[in-house]
Amino acid sequence: AATAKSMLPFFIQYDFNSSYFNDDNRAAADQLLRYMQKNTTQAVVIRSYVETRNNAQYNTWMGERRAQRVIDYLVEQGVSPSRLIKDVVHLSQNAKNREGSTGTAKDFRRCDFLIQ
Repeated sequence: AATAKSMLPFFIQYDFNSSYFNDDNRAAADQLLRYMQKNTTQAVVIRSYVETRNNAQYNTWMGERRAQRVIDYLVEQGVSPSRLIKDVVHLSQNAKNREGSTGTAKDFRRCDFLIQ
């Protein structure tokens, strides 16, 4: 997993079995875009976690898609791909819950953004 200095306070929580943005997701992606536009030399790790349901291969695929969805969106908005680092955390890596989460499968359907 990529090392990072600190986690940004916003994140994307995906719907079950989906890598597409809903309104809340797009708002978080837009927050990240604004951060990237203000901090023009900063790199960010897009850390996607896999869910605990379904099979591991599918979960890994979905985690990759979710992280790539964020990266593609930012690149379309003019952010250099060289500033974006994809990191998919697998169940075997003991993914941590966010503060305030319940530890359910839903909590692992997310992308966190970490300052590199």
